[in-house]
Amino acid sequence: MGFFAAITKCGTMTDEERAAWRADYERREAESREKQRIEREALLARCPTYVLKDGTKARGRYMFGRLSNGNESDKGTRIHVVGMEDRWSCGGGGKAACGAAPGKRSVGWSDVQEDPANCPRCLAKIAS
Repeated sequence: MGFFAAITKCGTMTDEERAAWRADYERREAESREKQRIEREALLARCPTYVLKDGTKARGRYMFGRLSNGNESDKGTRIHVVGMEDRWSCGGGGKAACGAAPGKRSVGWSDVQEDPANCPRCLAKIAS
C-alpha cells in the first residue's frame, strides 16, 4: 500500500494494519538510508584525496555562484582543494588551499568532485 493510499485509508485501518504499514515504511526507510550510505562511500572512494602541508586531508570542490534563478550551478569549472575537516565546506564557509572562499552571495562549495583539482594556486600550495 502506498503512502497516499494509507493516508486516505488511515481512518479505516485497524491497529494491526497500521502497525504492519508502519513496519513496512520503516523497513523501506532503513533500506534507503543504507543504499545512500553505500553510494556515498563509493563516491568518496572514487574522489581524489589531497594532503595539505599541515597534514589535514582535503578533497576537490568547486564554488557555486549565487544560484539566483536555479540554473547557475554549473558556473564554477575551477576545482579547488578544500579541507575535509571543515564541517561547513559543503554549502558553506571554509577556505580552499589557495585562499578562495565563498562570498556573501555565494551558495558555497559543491559536494566532493570525482575530477582532480585544477586550480593552479591550490595545486601549487599542495606541491610546495
